[in-house]
Amino acid sequence: MDVFSRMQARGRRQQEEECRRMVAEAEEELANEPVAELYWQCRRNKWLQRLEDLQMEQQVVWAKRAQEKGVRTTDRLTKETFQRLCPPRQHSLMRELQHLFHAEAPLATDSTTIGEYAFTHFKDILTSRRQPDISLQQLREEQEMWRHTHTQLGQEAADALEQPFTAEELQQAVQCMARGKSPGSDGLPVHFYEATWEHIGPDLLKLYNRVPDGDILTEDMKLGIITLIYKKDDKSNIWNWRPISRLNVSYKILAKALSRRLAPYLPKLVHTDQGAFIQGRSSEENILMVVGALKILDSQGRPFAASTATGNFGRRWVERGVVKLADLWCIEEGDWKTEQQLRTRLGGLQLVQVRSQQIQAAIPPEWKQLLQAPKLLVGKWYRSEQPVDLTAVYYVTQQLDEDTWQAQAWTPQQELMGTNELQLLGEVALDGRQELQQIRVYRFTKQGVTCCELLLNGLPLRNLRIDPLAWSWETQSGIRRFLQRSTRRR
Repeated sequence: MDVFSRMQARGRRQQEEECRRMVAEAEEELANEPVAELYWQCRRNKWLQRLEDLQMEQQVVWAKRAQEKGVRTTDRLTKETFQRLCPPRQHSLMRELQHLFHAEAPLATDSTTIGEYAFTHFKDILTSRRQPDISLQQLREEQEMWRHTHTQLGQEAADALEQPFTAEELQQAVQCMARGKSPGSDGLPVHFYEATWEHIGPDLLKLYNRVPDGDILTEDMKLGIITLIYKKDDKSNIWNWRPISRLNVSYKILAKALSRRLAPYLPKLVHTDQGAFIQGRSSEENILMVVGALKILDSQGRPFAASTATGNFGRRWVERGVVKLADLWCIEEGDWKTEQQLRTRLGGLQLVQVRSQQIQAAIPPEWKQLLQAPKLLVGKWYRSEQPVDLTAVYYVTQQLDEDTWQAQAWTPQQELMGTNELQLLGEVALDGRQELQQIRVYRFTKQGVTCCELLLNGLPLRNLRIDPLAWSWETQSGIRRFLQRSTRRR
């Protein structure tokens, strides 16, 4: 019995170690490959969930054993349990502060001077740069920000936005507000307004509806407390503290009601290239747009969103590592990857070829020209695919025009039987529209004369498992040896 218990414990420990190892691997890849962040984030969450399930199963087993022994059990040994048991963390304190503008000014070490330095900083960045003697009307005449705006709301939408608020509208705004947020200067959270809405709601409704008629908000609604949260590095530098504005919920209710009223009309006002204020699009989807470029649009003029909604496929492709054009383009062949090549990553996803063709059709023509390398490269060797027997190979020397290259024609030497040494025939002009395949030719010097040797009978480079000229080494005498010039002795 003891042996089986040890075996079971060892197997469970190995499973937990595997989960932790996979989580660590995913976190390392998250830092190294930001483009495939979603893919590695999913893998990390998957292994974290598996580790959580293993620990849950073990906790159930331990609880049953404790119950059989008459021991009462309550909380699991989880992170949340220890957070309740441990004392709260101490907040980062600002013990000294540098002056923002004067590097030679002394460090502020007391609360009064630190407050003065911080006040000077935020007064500078939050104060308008408009000259005090220029009125708003003069500023509008000089710089009218709406003169280039052509999108406008319809009259029906404008009338709907100007309607007075209703009690139901404000109550819905309160219900959809986030909970657990830090309150403002009055210390009243959202739960307080929910519990006392029958008494506070009518007063807020009257105040909000009087504002368009010229009334102003109360002083506590206009008050925002700037709280600094430490980010990183030197604590005496004010730029290393992130400011957040703590606003009262009485103001947030009005802002929430206005944003909910405006939300249905925003998609018609903003351009699809804009990342914010697009209904149904999250920050994650903005990052995970196919190829990261909003110029790649489908037949309806919309970007390929990385979501799992009906008709979208980008999310599943990104999860499998297809995130950029280079994942669809075969550099060796100079063409788009075939369906078989794409399935090495995409697996059994449906309509792979159709989706790939949709992306290809959406790519701008100038991008395709950048993808497609020149048909022939200067300094490379080629042969024609048309003749069955090899009669000549070509060494490209220069490009004459868009479709024509100047090249040297070479042919195997007839008098040297059993060798692949080439002899020069002369200069020719090659048409880039011909079916030409790149091959490998080894150039060497023999008795002071440059010689050329055809490798592997002129097989196309794309059909070779290894490039024979890519592997070489230097001997002790300084001579460089290539793979095709060496033999292995048994």
